[in-house]
Amino acid sequence: MIRSAKLACGGAVALMLLGGMICPAMAETNTDSAYGRVEQRIIENNPDFDIQLKYGLNGYAVNDRGSVIRLDIVCDTDFAGNVSVQTSYSEGFGTKNMTYAKDVEFKAGENTTLEFCVDNMGSGIAKVEIKDSDGVLVYSERDSLSIEGNDMVAAVGVISDRQDAMSYIEDVSMDNVYDNAKVETVALSPSDIPESEEGMEAIEYLLVDDYDLSGLSEKQSAAIKQWVYSGGAMILAKSSGENELSSFDGDFVSAVNDTQKVHELDGSDGYYLNMGHGRIVVLPYSLAQTDEKDKTAQAQAALEAGFTDMTHNWIDGGWYYGGTYYGYDVANAANKRKTPSPVVIMIVLIIYIIVCGPVAYIVLSRLKKKELIWGVIPVCAIIGTGAIYMVSLKYRVTKPIGLTFVAADISGDTKREDAYSYIIGGRSGQYKIDINSKYSNIEMDDSMGSSFYDNLNAVKNDGKDGVTLNYYSNRSFGTISANASFAGSNDIGRIRKNLTLYTDGFEGTLTNDTSYDVENLVVMSEGYYYVADVLRAGDTIRISRKNTHKFDGGSILDGMRSYYTKKYGEDYFGDEESSTEWSGNYYMQLRLAQYSRLAADDGVVAVWGTIQRDPDMMSDADTENYGSYMVYDIDTLKYEDVDGVYYYSIYDRDENGIGGSDYGDDDLLMYSETVDVNIRFGKNDDITELIYDKTQAGSGKNKVVVQMLNRETDEYDTVFADGQTIIKGQELDKYMSDGCLAMRFISPQQGDYYVDSYLPHISARGGVR
Repeated sequence: MIRSAKLACGGAVALMLLGGMICPAMAETNTDSAYGRVEQRIIENNPDFDIQLKYGLNGYAVNDRGSVIRLDIVCDTDFAGNVSVQTSYSEGFGTKNMTYAKDVEFKAGENTTLEFCVDNMGSGIAKVEIKDSDGVLVYSERDSLSIEGNDMVAAVGVISDRQDAMSYIEDVSMDNVYDNAKVETVALSPSDIPESEEGMEAIEYLLVDDYDLSGLSEKQSAAIKQWVYSGGAMILAKSSGENELSSFDGDFVSAVNDTQKVHELDGSDGYYLNMGHGRIVVLPYSLAQTDEKDKTAQAQAALEAGFTDMTHNWIDGGWYYGGTYYGYDVANAANKRKTPSPVVIMIVLIIYIIVCGPVAYIVLSRLKKKELIWGVIPVCAIIGTGAIYMVSLKYRVTKPIGLTFVAADISGDTKREDAYSYIIGGRSGQYKIDINSKYSNIEMDDSMGSSFYDNLNAVKNDGKDGVTLNYYSNRSFGTISANASFAGSNDIGRIRKNLTLYTDGFEGTLTNDTSYDVENLVVMSEGYYYVADVLRAGDTIRISRKNTHKFDGGSILDGMRSYYTKKYGEDYFGDEESSTEWSGNYYMQLRLAQYSRLAADDGVVAVWGTIQRDPDMMSDADTENYGSYMVYDIDTLKYEDVDGVYYYSIYDRDENGIGGSDYGDDDLLMYSETVDVNIRFGKNDDITELIYDKTQAGSGKNKVVVQMLNRETDEYDTVFADGQTIIKGQELDKYMSDGCLAMRFISPQQGDYYVDSYLPHISARGGVR
């Protein structure tokens, strides 16, 4: 705990009296814990305030990730004002982050706890400021926090009455899903759970072991729910009865108990189910009470079951944006604000020229007053300028322009919204924008087109009238970019799928059970897609396999190329409509790619399209809003023609995961002439054959030399040569070792001109499970 400002000053006085030394106003937490240590440095002292700062999940926080900061404040007098927290990096490194503020009223002598969920802890620098109701600074401190680095740790937050029996989890190996990832446990109590999902970003897993969660507040339960939908893995372990989830909303509980969508755990009792980008793992036993010989294996099975591409991304350091860039691209295209018509301006100019020239000359000649021409021309200029000014008033930007794209997951009773906004200030100065309270986790993006982020002075303030975003634009038409998310009841409806999935397409029916027409409809599986201009509300369409289209290549980037060229021509980035449709579809394709770590006999089918619904992230009173709204439904289906396991793309099993190897995840573009890839299949997959797709289009793809490490000779053999398209049986066995393949791809000689080379599309099948 941090000592109060008064104690720090008192200590300084004592030292001065004892030794004549001057002590700076600094203090450090007195704790034996490896987490939660704080070095306090008071900048603006005020003896009326006693402040203690705590942070993280029981003190655990990670560099560059979201976390929670709590302040316990006692004021000796009644006080009304504002308290703010801002995290940043060490001096001279990087930019500062957004400031989080709250309007407060303190009663004299009473302790008040304030919680701030921040989107980025920086490198562990936290500035705390208190201002009175007139905005005058009355107290400030700048603290150094001891936080973890991004060093490939899978952090497991544990809520249990048997914390002493859970330490063995740190000995669990995750090598089957991620090499070199260290498991670390963080002991938690319900009071550690924050009130917003950003506060939970330090952990990849939340293990609730035989524990009653009914004491969680509504906001804490909502934070866990949003964290799961964003990619977190929640493990519910129970030895008898059920974990009490009464504090969670009914939609969440229904989803957890939806046994129609569960997947059994490999080699262990229990099951898991997908929820948004995250997972829920349910175990019928307590991991604290499991027999000694079984507990490590069962804990390993639970962690592996909860491992998703988002988990992989977080362990890697959280760089993967999951389509964020293209979300902003679609938002930017939503700008429908009228601009001055060049025709109107041209007409005014022509009238001005005619009046100043021939008309003035003829009129003055007839009046025999040609000498007045020197006065008439300035008067006409003033009138013409005034006319142009009056026309421009119609188009003047008097308040910020908000451009927002919302993508809503309507796959179940819970609706998950991700919102991306560009905010354009009409002129330099201070702006205050009311934010819809459901988007209270709004955060700034420094790399998505913000024109003045290095000088960002943005404050998210929780006040009596709700959440506001206050920021200063240092130039006219300066832009900032912000994103937020929300999970609540599905008030849109569902797109009902009755589809059968095959390795060469899909077929069945879609029914639009929403009250909106769904436009630019896309249905996509791994490698195949179907498009329709519109699916009317209440209508049903039938899809046959012969009407599905195969990807133009083995990757998602150019997968729909033939559709775009047919609709817009070869240069399908040539106009706003085509580029907007491409960005929206590509955003969803990247979202679809995040579901690749599934049960090996499952495939993903997604449906998406746009509806006529206005985004409601910002108040219309403060912002001139434009936007677009996309709905999507993502589900997993069993392959009808697979009796065993099937991977549409073996690169989904790349040991290095997203961005870890020397090729593009979205287009398989080789970044160097030789690319080594280690493929690790599931431990029970029993892969029996690899299939090389020679039908794919794209420059260089079929020219790349494919090699695999021969485990018998310890040398690389060239494979898929001379028309070979399948490797199986004994030939495959000599390359496979414990479910792993060491592959090498070599770009052919390009001559005098460089031509892009791509990894070829390769699928895999396995034995009966």
